[in-house]
Amino acid sequence: MDKILISMGDFLKNAGIVGLNYMLEQSEAAKYVDYGITDDGQYFWLDREFAQNADWTDIYFKGFISYFKPFTT
Repeated sequence: MDKILISMGDFLKNAGIVGLNYMLEQSEAAKYVDYGITDDGQYFWLDREFAQNADWTDIYFKGFISYFKPFTT
């Protein structure tokens, strides 16, 4: 399994990683199969094949709607 590794960084980068993790939790992505955190806790990873074939627009909107649904009409 080929992985894309995303290292932790400053506050904004880490906030983006948290948002990405939330979006993937709301989608059909399988944790520790399609994405996860390395054993040493230093990297967030994505399966390369999943990342290339995913419908990122759909994943984004599902996450956005799931998070903001209680605050909108």
